[in-house]
Order: sequence, then structure tokens, then C-alpha cells
Amino acid sequence: MATNKRAKQLADEIELEGELLNTVSYATYYCRMPLFTSFRLYNRGENTAEALTVTVSGSTDLILPRSVDVAEIPAESSVEVSVDKILNPKYLAELEEPEVCTVSIAVTGGKAKVCELSAEVECLPIDYWGGLSGNVEMLASLVRPRIADCQKVLAEAGLQLKTWGYSSEWSGYSGNDRTAVRGAAAAIYSALRNQNVEAAEQPSMQDAVSAGNITKIIASKSSTPLEM
Repeated sequence: MATNKRAKQLADEIELEGELLNTVSYATYYCRMPLFTSFRLYNRGENTAEALTVTVSGSTDLILPRSVDVAEIPAESSVEVSVDKILNPKYLAELEEPEVCTVSIAVTGGKAKVCELSAEVECLPIDYWGGLSGNVEMLASLVRPRIADCQKVLAEAGLQLKTWGYSSEWSGYSGNDRTAVRGAAAAIYSALRNQNVEAAEQPSMQDAVSAGNITKIIASKSSTPLEM
């Protein structure tokens, strides 16, 4: 009876608040970005809440189930909950089409459930970008110069650089003046023009969109502005 009373009291006093990323991909895992942008437990009661467990699970293989023990939350206070290593890199690396995963969070005290929360996150294939509603900087993760087709373009651009009197070694901004960097950009532009790629219609960038498959671009000779 006492256990049921404690569980009901905790259910009345403990609140869970969390926010997740809109989209995740292998790049999210690789860049070690946390799935939760905020994750807090609030104790609205007048007594310290003790011995709570937070469990995170998912409706797909995206989530590697994790449990975190919270020793105590002082009265009328809150604590930040940190849950690490919950994104499954194998699942994200092998994903071929966007999927939605429902992430479930449950807080228990002993065997009694105190509160719970669920939210959806869109899981993206490795060559997708989350769109303008996500993180614009994640576009950089789709730059893959070691892909064979990229190497061919860079090799041709390197030959162009030589004709202009610059080194064909790709060192980015390091050790170069502005003119050299502009020359490198112009050489790559020239090499891409020689591919005779035609413009394809650009889908809305408000939603997730494919943007990182250069092999497809070279083979089809067709590219959206974002892909290019």
C-alpha cells in the first residue's frame, strides 16, 4: 500500500521535459551530436525524490535502449539527464529510405511508472540532408572527396591549376593566399562544367532531401542545384 502511495505521489510531482532533433542520419552519429537537445526531470514536490530510473527506447533499431539512474532530485528543483550512445550506427549506415522512429522515454520509481514521453524523429539515409528545418551546417558532412568520382573531378581540376601556375595539391585554406583559394575553386568549377551536367528541378529544401550521391550525378549527367 505504501509503495502505491509513493508511486502516485511521484506521478503527481515528477515531470519530464525533452526535445529531440528533427532528423538524424549517420552524420549525426559521426559528429557525436546528441539526439536530445534538452532533457530534464522536474520535481514539483516539497520533498526530495529519490531512486528514479529513466529508460529510453525506440520503435525501430535506431535507438540502442539505455537506462539512467537518477539518485535524487531536490524539492522544487530539476536535473539535466544525459543519455549517451543511443544512436545505432549500423542502422543509420544501412538505411536506404527515410523512416520515422518513435522515441519513448519512461521514468520509473522502483517497479512503478512515474511518467512517460514520446516523440518522433525522422531517420535519413547516409546521402540525405535534413533540410532547412534542421542543421544547415550538416551539409558539410556530404562532402566526400575520397569517392572515386570525386577524385576524377579533382584530378582534372588539378591539371587546370597547373596551367594557371598553381600547385595541384589540395590543401584548402592552409598556407594559401586568397588568390590561390579562388584559383582552386575556379579549377573545380571548370572541371564540373566539363562533365556537362544538366540542371534538374530542385525539390523543396524545407524537408529532407537527397544531396550527397556524386556517383549518381556523374552517371546520369543530371543534378539539382543543391547536389551540385
